Amino acid sequence: MPLRGAALPADVRVRSRLSETCMTRSRIFLFAVLSMSLNARAAEPPAPDLPQPLSETIAALDSAVFDAFNRCAAPEQLAKHASDFAENVAKIYEKDKKQIELTHGFEFRKEHAVFLCVTKECYDKYAIVTGAGAETHYSGDIILNGRKIIAENRVESILTHELSHAIWFENGVGCMPRWWEEGLAVLTSSGGGAEMTSVEEATKSIKAGKVFEPIDASSCRVFFGGDLSKKYGISWSMYYRQSEMFVKFLKECDLAAFKMTLRSLKENKN
Repeated sequence: MPLRGAALPADVRVRSRLSETCMTRSRIFLFAVLSMSLNARAAEPPAPDLPQPLSETIAALDSAVFDAFNRCAAPEQLAKHASDFAENVAKIYEKDKKQIELTHGFEFRKEHAVFLCVTKECYDKYAIVTGAGAETHYSGDIILNGRKIIAENRVESILTHELSHAIWFENGVGCMPRWWEEGLAVLTSSGGGAEMTSVEEATKSIKAGKVFEPIDASSCRVFFGGDLSKKYGISWSMYYRQSEMFVKFLKECDLAAFKMTLRSLKENKN
């Protein structure tokens, strides 16, 4: 969800920037575990069976930590595991960035700060739309509603969705038609933001006449000027899903024109 907003204060950060700092700490962690493993082997006699590969051990521990965090809803426990969660977000951040670059046809020019709120109070304090799972400000900063998206198991899809907005904002593109802006973000994140509505449900809604209108008005003018989902008698999740379906139709209808549109937008052409 793209939003105008002031820079987020430092106390929201769990990790200041999910790039070199987090990745370096991950490498240090792996090196420390490897050193401990090698020292233990040197001090002990050879075991009759080969030990479990280090990569599998680390993967299992990482999965266990992330699973425990996903299942925990108590605010104090969320805070306790926030650091572990931030490290996992740092890992998927790079993969999600590459996915957006592939689908949009151009690369990120900079790293974007990702803020994680692990309590409702934190997100309500800094977000504009407090019920959402995430926001991307026009500065390119992304704020995640950690407690909500963890409980709904939507961490990666939501982060990818927001990165779709971030890559446009860093290129000075922030006032596209809302259906295009959100439809593209949902499409490139494998459904991020529209998980609560299936394609089948959206199709049924369209056939019943409850369908959005792909107006060309800028999202900057209509964002708070009226609730578009209520205007069409559908939920935001339905609006996002139908927008994704329409953007996908345009892409499949004329791929060359679709790619040209992406390039033109990046170059700030009408």
